[in-house]
Amino acid sequence: MYAIRDQLRKIGYGTLFDNFVWGYGVVLPNCVLKVTGRDFGIDPDIVLDERAFPASTEAFVRSLAAYWLKRISRDNPHGRVASGSIEASLSDQRCTELVRLLRPNFDLIVGVGAKAASSEAQIVRLTESQKTALDFAALEPRNLLIGSAGTGKSVLAVTQAERMAQEGKRVLFVCFNRLFGEAVRDRLSKVQGGTIAAANFHQLAVQLVAAHGMRIPISETWEAFSTELSELVLRLCDGIQDSDRYDYLIVDEAQDLMHEDFLELLDLLLIGGLEHGSWLIALDQQQAIFRDNYDKRCLERLSTLGRRLLLEVNCRNTRPIAAHVRGLSGIGSVSTKSPDGEIPHIRYYADFPAYLRELKKTVNDLISAFVEAGRAPSEIIILTAAREFLPDEVKRPGYFIRPLAPG
Repeated sequence: MYAIRDQLRKIGYGTLFDNFVWGYGVVLPNCVLKVTGRDFGIDPDIVLDERAFPASTEAFVRSLAAYWLKRISRDNPHGRVASGSIEASLSDQRCTELVRLLRPNFDLIVGVGAKAASSEAQIVRLTESQKTALDFAALEPRNLLIGSAGTGKSVLAVTQAERMAQEGKRVLFVCFNRLFGEAVRDRLSKVQGGTIAAANFHQLAVQLVAAHGMRIPISETWEAFSTELSELVLRLCDGIQDSDRYDYLIVDEAQDLMHEDFLELLDLLLIGGLEHGSWLIALDQQQAIFRDNYDKRCLERLSTLGRRLLLEVNCRNTRPIAAHVRGLSGIGSVSTKSPDGEIPHIRYYADFPAYLRELKKTVNDLISAFVEAGRAPSEIIILTAAREFLPDEVKRPGYFIRPLAPG
């Protein structure tokens, strides 16, 4: 109340405070208040809890007026209330005037910046729900995660690697993409507990050949490497030792490793093999890059060895983005549980100068929206085929430029 008095006096409307009785009440819509006889700090007459909320709210407000008039008259019998100087009730005009003077000034921020913050919060919640699903799946020694892009397969795979290592196990994390394998290796290197080896399949084969002193040429191109793999596996079969084997196997992006030769080598490296060992394999058939490496019979075999867990919640892309990707490419999933977000805009340009103008305008609009929503412009990521396609204005520090790999 004193804060209200000081504010009104500060802006020159002190009489609006002096001419009325001011009091307060407490509304507890989600709990029941229990006051003991020894508690003199809480008066039940100024509390409305869930037993009477919201049906009795109007009556409660009226009772507050009577309560504070009576209390002030009792506490101050010779003051302003007794003298009759106080106004008996608030007129509509007085109410409007007080609301105008006391309500805070605020602007409603809308746009991509605010929506990005909301979408990010939803994605975090959805990702946590996926991790809960992993808790249930972890009761099984062998799990097959199947889901479209953005459903959290990689997040769950990395999380499972961390958990297994923390239990003191030797973990092998294998994927298809080299850059992703390196990123996972950097992250998992900080995990305390057991040991984790992370690499893409090509790097794994190179490391095994080098570790056993074999003189086996390994091609750099994936197509040639795939044709050499049968011979490589046969040669490695004789060299694999107990020290090379792992307690737990995790395979991400397995749709491009779903071939008998790939699985045979992984089978050799896992204690108990794929049939009796412990593993988590994540894949999406729609994202297979090298179709010749995808053998559905291998997937059928793995399905008989482990528990299938279907991931259907898109916790990476917003629903509008997922819908656009699905409509343009025919792949991916659109879940009703996906977070909401800004509608994607596809903009066309006639030539390179027009492209630069369009890019500058888009970036400037995004920066303005992010700043208005209190978000850092450095959170904006520009995806482009090559860095040289970006104008100099967006190459300066503060922008995070991520070129797309060719193809």
